[in-house]
Amino acid sequence: MKKIALFAFLALSFNASAAWSGLKEIHTIKAQSNGVYVQLKSFTNTDNSVQCTYNNGFFLEFKSADEYQTRVSMLLAAYMAGKPVNVSYNSCALGYLSLGSVSLN
Repeated sequence: MKKIALFAFLALSFNASAAWSGLKEIHTIKAQSNGVYVQLKSFTNTDNSVQCTYNNGFFLEFKSADEYQTRVSMLLAAYMAGKPVNVSYNSCALGYLSLGSVSLN
């Protein structure tokens, strides 16, 4: 049941115009008062449709507690397990790429 709920969440949050990082390991996670900063190993944004001040990091703003907790949990699980993630982005947040969906493969 949890896998179905997770799949539904990811499917509903998918944006057709979003860019994706490709599978990358997490280099840094930094919790801040308004969200979480994430940097992936060997990633620099090359998608011309999304250009931010800083194109090598992601920011997940705290907006909805459920969405935020789900994404942060997935990021922490991947980081602790040393597993790569694939994240989507389609805009900027505080100068960084705005972290959208998180996919674990």
